[in-house]
Amino acid sequence: MRHINIYTDGACKNNPGPGGYGWVIVENDKVAEVSNAPGFRKTTNNRMEIRAVFFALSRIRELAKESRDTDVKVTVYSDSQLVVNTIEKGYARKKNKDLWDMVDNVLLALKDMNVSVSFNWVKGHADNPYNNLADQLAVKASLRADSCDTVYEEICREETRLARPVAEHIPEPEIVDVRFCNVRDRKNRRIEVLLTNGTVVNIIPTCAGFAQTECTADESRITVDIAWKYVGWLNGRADL
Repeated sequence: MRHINIYTDGACKNNPGPGGYGWVIVENDKVAEVSNAPGFRKTTNNRMEIRAVFFALSRIRELAKESRDTDVKVTVYSDSQLVVNTIEKGYARKKNKDLWDMVDNVLLALKDMNVSVSFNWVKGHADNPYNNLADQLAVKASLRADSCDTVYEEICREETRLARPVAEHIPEPEIVDVRFCNVRDRKNRRIEVLLTNGTVVNIIPTCAGFAQTECTADESRITVDIAWKYVGWLNGRADL
């Protein structure tokens, strides 16, 4: 069986803002190929994380066709828990359906070619040289931000058009409940913040402090104080 590892990453300045993605294909403990893609003038970090996975897997599909390999195992390493958990645990796809559909299609194509694909989370900005290389490629691409993320820019235009009349009728969310999950498991700790609008914002530890699942600016502003209050606990440095 042929074993291939892929490391993917996305980057976005200001989020949303100029962004890019990077991927690294590793085989026999050696870098086989890396991405060389332009960036996008306005996008989000999550869209770049997903796009990195799609284009890396698309390249694997091309290589499998060229070599006619019939038994290939691919492991995708990403520092995005959103990406990994959406694929491996079936998390709800609240945003970026266009990109998730692209990923689904390439995964189905690879399955038909007898190429198995699994996803693993890897800590970002740590000591993994391949993940760090993917990050560098993503940042480099974001500096060449001359492409248009058409779907996202159209979403932005529509949100801007609807913002004023809708904002008058929707109150700002407030916190209803705060739940501490996996209290004794330092590696998988998280905080769930339930808001009055029905949204549950997950706050998870990162090397920079914490990260929140996709949420609006108002939801983020409401939950960020909770996140900073318990960031030490999230990262296993203190108990409740």
